[in-house]
Amino acid sequence: MSSFMLSHLAGIVANGNKTSSGFKKVYFNQCARAVNDKFNTSRTGDQIKNHLKIWQRKYQKINRLRNLSAANFYEENFIITLDSEYYNDYIKDHKNDADFLNKPLEHFGEMATIFGNSMATEKYAKGSSDPLAKTIDNEEEGLIGVLKYVGDKLSVAIEKIAAPTPPAAENDVPEDLFETLTSLPGFEETHISTYYAYLVANPHIARAFYKLPFNYKLNWFAMYVSDKFPGY
Repeated sequence: MSSFMLSHLAGIVANGNKTSSGFKKVYFNQCARAVNDKFNTSRTGDQIKNHLKIWQRKYQKINRLRNLSAANFYEENFIITLDSEYYNDYIKDHKNDADFLNKPLEHFGEMATIFGNSMATEKYAKGSSDPLAKTIDNEEEGLIGVLKYVGDKLSVAIEKIAAPTPPAAENDVPEDLFETLTSLPGFEETHISTYYAYLVANPHIARAFYKLPFNYKLNWFAMYVSDKFPGY
């Protein structure tokens, strides 16, 4: 349901129907009706508004993590990466952040569309000497990275959300590709996130890798790690 709600609200933003102060009540009610029709529920506009706040807090956390000194952000796949040493030290004290690091960020495109402008102008619009002002730049950079993701495809996706699933496109990768990589023993988080980014950028290789028997997957993965991480 969260995925449908975020897509619906992102579509409203894409159509220019969000004010600087957020969504009008009519759009929360509209979203609630769409959710109820889709999932046979009885959600209200206020419940949609409250649920959206959960995703807003996630987006705030993502932006904080992107500002970590050792963090890299891959906008093509929406992944915040930390090298294994820094990651292990950081997670010891921030276990709740593990779900946001070295793996694709769920619904980041929709969150950036919904929250990006308002959070930059309302929450972080301060003097240029204020450290929080740096977040504005990161918001703008993030929005550039997701424009391709949330452009004209959004309205089409919303209209077709109840339609039969179309055949996989040539650029698609298997849905459980990341889970497949994490199931392979002997590799660190950095190896997994880096190889995943490579496979997503090369979907024909991703599909070939996915069809390999288990031992062959290990060989392919190991050869990549050996090439990209000499001495490992």
